[in-house]
Amino acid sequence: MSDLDSGPKPEKRQPVGELRMGSNRIIAYVEGRKCGLLVTNSNKGAPISLKAEWPQDAAQGSSRLPAGPYHSSSASGSSPSDPWASLSCGKNAMIIEYVPKAPERPSAPHGSVAIADSRQSRNAVIVVGPKAIRDDILSKLPEYSKSG
Repeated sequence: MSDLDSGPKPEKRQPVGELRMGSNRIIAYVEGRKCGLLVTNSNKGAPISLKAEWPQDAAQGSSRLPAGPYHSSSASGSSPSDPWASLSCGKNAMIIEYVPKAPERPSAPHGSVAIADSRQSRNAVIVVGPKAIRDDILSKLPEYSKSG
């Protein structure tokens, strides 16, 4: 059992951004080389919890989104009224695509976060990272308008 204790220590989870969409609280965090996303609702617990590790180099992951490459994961909550979310994790930014089941207005974001709303649907894109990178990513998403 002592061998288990001498291994690498787990990385500490560090929140980097937060906002609310309706009754859901969206928390973006980093944990070592991993990005994480929690979508919580005080009435329901934690409907969504996602993690992805950023790619080791440019040959890995997807470059479908600006400032990539990214590794991605997605999930929806267990209830039909829960949102769907996708987390794309890159070395310099994370991009969260968020699809609520009902119209929701975002709160002002806290931390290294910017949010953009789709011009055609209820979908939102949440960009987490340094301001210059957030602005660059949002400028390359013409179907979205910046809201925070």
